Amino acid sequence: MRRTTFLGILAIALSVGASCAQEPATEEAPTEVTAMGPKIVCEEPMYDFGSRDPSETVEHAFVLRNDGDQTLEIRNVRTSCGCTVANVGSKSLKPTETTEVVAKLNLKNRRGRQHKTVTVESNDPKSPRFSLGLRGEAVSAVVLQPERLHWAQVDENEGAEGSILVTAREGATLEISKVESHADMLEAELETLEAGSRYKVRIATKNPMKRGSFRGYVRMHTNLPNTPTVDIHVTGVVLDELTIAPEKIVLTYKQDAVTRYVVVRPGKTKVFKVESVETPVEEMTAHIVELPRNTGYQIRLENVKASKELDGKNLKITTDVEGREEIEIPFQVVGSPS
Repeated sequence: MRRTTFLGILAIALSVGASCAQEPATEEAPTEVTAMGPKIVCEEPMYDFGSRDPSETVEHAFVLRNDGDQTLEIRNVRTSCGCTVANVGSKSLKPTETTEVVAKLNLKNRRGRQHKTVTVESNDPKSPRFSLGLRGEAVSAVVLQPERLHWAQVDENEGAEGSILVTAREGATLEISKVESHADMLEAELETLEAGSRYKVRIATKNPMKRGSFRGYVRMHTNLPNTPTVDIHVTGVVLDELTIAPEKIVLTYKQDAVTRYVVVRPGKTKVFKVESVETPVEEMTAHIVELPRNTGYQIRLENVKASKELDGKNLKITTDVEGREEIEIPFQVVGSPS
């Protein structure tokens, strides 16, 4: 009897001790809520317009939404090139509000795959520059092979010529009524290979040819209502005694000075020497570097400051080549000093 009582007391003591060892229950502290800020969202940031005729203009409205808890401010909308135009509706969006960015892409004179971007700048801390995109293919009923002509070195006494194969895409009937040159030094001739589908346009230079780089185009007139005219672009360089690049130094107004380069390479004259370079302003310096294996000279212009005083002035290069003893390269300054 005495033993049973002892065991019972011991069990009660152990139970009470374990209970006392447990930490008293406390209420959980409330979780602190952190502000999210504005958040720009677009469910479909990339629009695939598929295959379109080059005569069309693609238009699409991107829907932007503010998924944040503060007002979203759209500060600017930029496009990747001049062929894309984008307009935005409301520029201030409260939480859950939406707006549209309407993008337009003009496919005129474009062929093949196209990919253009629209950048939306806002006060979203995580996506200050949000990208939207247009992609697809400009497919014309008229196929050019090759799409353009380029003649890198044209001797003014020999000239240059080339041809373009013009075919109709499957299912289209193509008739070319005439071709005409839109450059003084180009002439074009049309040959019918298969009426209604295949033609050849022969293009050649004609005298007089001006030395230096040139560009022009030949226009074809067709029976297609969506593509009444098709242009074949032609570029090239008529050899001078020397080849100069660039032929004009174009600058944009900047506060800081920049470095620019001019390269003088052989043309008809294979071996020559650049004797001196005269800059139009004193603070600009010129360094002449001979390129390896008689491939020409590089002229490094340092401390070039875009200003109204520099606009219209010339860089003067003196050589030992007869007829090209003095070469002048003009400076053009664009933009506004403000």
